[in-house]
Amino acid sequence: MRERDPDVLFLSWCGTAERRMTVAEVARRPGWAEISAVRARRVHLLPESLFGRPGPGLAEGLRLLYECVYGDAAAAAQAAARRAGLAEGALDWPDGPPQEGSPQPEARGARGQRS
Repeated sequence: MRERDPDVLFLSWCGTAERRMTVAEVARRPGWAEISAVRARRVHLLPESLFGRPGPGLAEGLRLLYECVYGDAAAAAQAAARRAGLAEGALDWPDGPPQEGSPQPEARGARGQRS
């Protein structure tokens, strides 16, 4: 994962209690603090029901992914957390909000290309 250094991470656990998912847990994985997506706080916890099951939920999941990348990412994260039934504080980072001047992902155009 570190070698690929993604701008954004989308995580969805299959077969585990979604209530236990937290961004802090992800950020504390060994070496993950160096990943651009973690440094820029662009880690999204997604409900398995929208991605791991065939049906109309996939379209809702696609809309959620779009909002996370091109729309209001904070609102999309809250919507995903509610849908997944995440615990209070699941979206809280272990070291608080991003610091002034922390690295931000490069802007992307409508087709996802870096600008």
